[in-house]
Amino acid sequence: MAELHHQLDQYLTSMGLGFARSDPLGCLLFDTAEGLPLGAVPAGGDRIRLFACAGYVSAEQLRGLHEGIGERGTDAADDAQAPFDGLEQDAVARWSAEGADWAVAVERTSGAVTLSMFLSGLPRRSHDWQACLDGFARQFDDWRGRLRAAPPAPHRCAIEHFPGLNAGHALRC
Repeated sequence: MAELHHQLDQYLTSMGLGFARSDPLGCLLFDTAEGLPLGAVPAGGDRIRLFACAGYVSAEQLRGLHEGIGERGTDAADDAQAPFDGLEQDAVARWSAEGADWAVAVERTSGAVTLSMFLSGLPRRSHDWQACLDGFARQFDDWRGRLRAAPPAPHRCAIEHFPGLNAGHALRC
């Protein structure tokens, strides 16, 4: 983690950006030159994971994602689970592009969609970091265009028809 933090800070400094910040969960948080907030963590071995919230998905959109994946198949994801084991338990899509492995995961209670890029090694030079972040930005923009910018409204029950229920019951609807 220290090496990732050091290399990332060197890149950010070379671009005139602020240092990466550590959060309580052990993630490095930083903003790209374009203002995109990203996280970075070691992903086992010499792999690293870059990630960002690309937006939100409704239950209907999530169902559509699952159906679309079923139609396309999961080729490589079925044969090569190693990059994703334990990292993206709620992954709804996995693929390889831009010289990296990718996953999109959905946090099911909020609908938040996380785009993750898995790199096989730590970028060491500024232009390697820039190429990596440019690739992330392209995939992020593609996903952002398909998703909602805000969380979907929670399902509302007609609780006024049930005077014996309290707010705790409404949360289960």
